[in-house]
Amino acid sequence: MLNSKKLASANVEIINKFLDTIKSIGYRDDVLRKIMGKKFTRSENLYPRDIVFLRNHLIKNLPLINICDLFLFGKNVKFEEINKILPEFIIEHLIELEILNTEGGDKYSCPVRIGMMDGCYFIADFSGNTVHEAGPIPGLAQEQALLINIARKVAGTDQKSGAIFEVCNGSAMNAICIANQGARLFGTDINPRAQDYASFNAKINGFVDFDFSIGDASQDLPDAQFDIVVANPPYNAFVEIDKQETTIDPTVHGGILGREVLDYLFDNLDSMLTSSGLAFVVSTWLMKGEEIADPSFKRLRESGLTALIRGPIFAPDSLEGLRRLFAYVDPIEGLRDGQLIDVINQRDFDGVCWGVFVYAKGGTPTFESIYNIPTDASLLSPESHEILGKIAVP
Repeated sequence: MLNSKKLASANVEIINKFLDTIKSIGYRDDVLRKIMGKKFTRSENLYPRDIVFLRNHLIKNLPLINICDLFLFGKNVKFEEINKILPEFIIEHLIELEILNTEGGDKYSCPVRIGMMDGCYFIADFSGNTVHEAGPIPGLAQEQALLINIARKVAGTDQKSGAIFEVCNGSAMNAICIANQGARLFGTDINPRAQDYASFNAKINGFVDFDFSIGDASQDLPDAQFDIVVANPPYNAFVEIDKQETTIDPTVHGGILGREVLDYLFDNLDSMLTSSGLAFVVSTWLMKGEEIADPSFKRLRESGLTALIRGPIFAPDSLEGLRRLFAYVDPIEGLRDGQLIDVINQRDFDGVCWGVFVYAKGGTPTFESIYNIPTDASLLSPESHEILGKIAVP
């Protein structure tokens, strides 16, 4: 796993020349999305057969195949192939930063993914790479892509150009992709490596005014106001396995029922937003009927416009409901019969769904429940586009 402290010594001019070089051969979001027929590009939404199809499609563009192999799929690539593409001074700098490694004999390896979204580039760790005790900085998933699309559609120019705070920022790709150039970016994350990744990603995307800190968002959020607050917090429930060692991973676990960060954020959200501020939060949601089962939600609903762009609502004790709440229980075989039901009974709710919550402070007090099932090929349905267009800020 990458030594994130090395990123502070990055020469932004050289990194930008590196990005310009790989862009010139087609390592661009718009190019790969068109080839793949998807709305965003990541290695996890490509199955092995998809990679075979992609390589066949790109057979006349061997440089792009090699760049995709190295920086998107995590494969080792021969020195000679990469040396044909990248100038020596770029390769030397990437090796200094440990973005490129030469330990594989005659092949380069890359410990990070160079992802892209809507023209922005960012580094993140490959899934399953948990060598570092602080844990990986996750890459792009469908939930972030949906969150970014919704935020860019709803937020106005003033908000996207103002102060943006990302809760549990990770790589900071949500804030970076939402923001216009000139915006001020802020964030906090419990993983110390996130501070290094987020700062590096902000710099290579042209932002100069940013401040990412190390902190626990379940009990410490800034006493300041922002034009946009965006969050993709840990929302997986943690369950103590009887007679077995279980460890909370704060990057994916949000405590009992996964609500620790969400509860604290909702309690403080109004005070964190300017008079016309916006918040966008992706999570699983505990529901009571069609509404979010959270006391703070009722208060937010009375003080501004709220919306939930969501998938189906499942009974919490159904298989699908349990899957959404307890996706990261490990080892799952250690659960005793009925243990998950006991956890569910600790809170008053009758449904579980996944989606993006939108809050417009100062807007007309209403609640919109927008049914939308995202796929990699179509993140927002035409109906969702239409409804979001009506609540969008000019």
